[in-house]
Amino acid sequence: YLPAHRALSKLLRKLGHWEELIELTETEAETLRGGMLVGDRRDPLRVARLAEIGRLWEHEIGDLERAAEAYQRILESDPGHVDALYALERIYESTEKWLELMELLEREVELVEDEGWAAALLQRIGELAEAHHSDGNLAVLYYRRALAIQPAYLPALTSLGRIYTKGERFRELLAMFRTEAEVTEDPRRRASIYLRIGELHELRLHELDAAEDAYRES
Repeated sequence: YLPAHRALSKLLRKLGHWEELIELTETEAETLRGGMLVGDRRDPLRVARLAEIGRLWEHEIGDLERAAEAYQRILESDPGHVDALYALERIYESTEKWLELMELLEREVELVEDEGWAAALLQRIGELAEAHHSDGNLAVLYYRRALAIQPAYLPALTSLGRIYTKGERFRELLAMFRTEAEVTEDPRRRASIYLRIGELHELRLHELDAAEDAYRES
């Protein structure tokens, strides 16, 4: 009986009986399973109850694992639920579940339509691979994916440049610089890039003719 449920919910909230409130809200959520379809979203009322359950576990009780379970159930019904995605990101980061965070961000990449945001997400995944999995090769793949979306995306260029330089991967660094020069509209920046290309040919690869050509382009 809906009015009684609402009254009981209000009382439990007032008393701070959070686990009882969660149990009541869980019952409501289950009664709404397989409900209506609004637009492209299934069970919006059930999703709202699950969001409340997640919020209670996270903020009132402090059980992040149970909160994450609730948010994951939301994504099963509504894979593009932004609030649930962000809540899970927050929880995974605070609990240092880096692999789960990377997988979640990868899922978000598939959902976003804005190219700049997709590149930023891929950049973040690459940084996580570097910082918490010590996997430079995996990081390179993500940085390259960011550049495939936005060829002049500076954070990815900077990160790749650092990895290539540290690993003395000069051919790959040259290829990256040449691609950057092609997409750069700023004449001064393009000249600076060709100067770096020339220095790589001259000082690292000892290819003096190629160095001269690059210097002439700068």
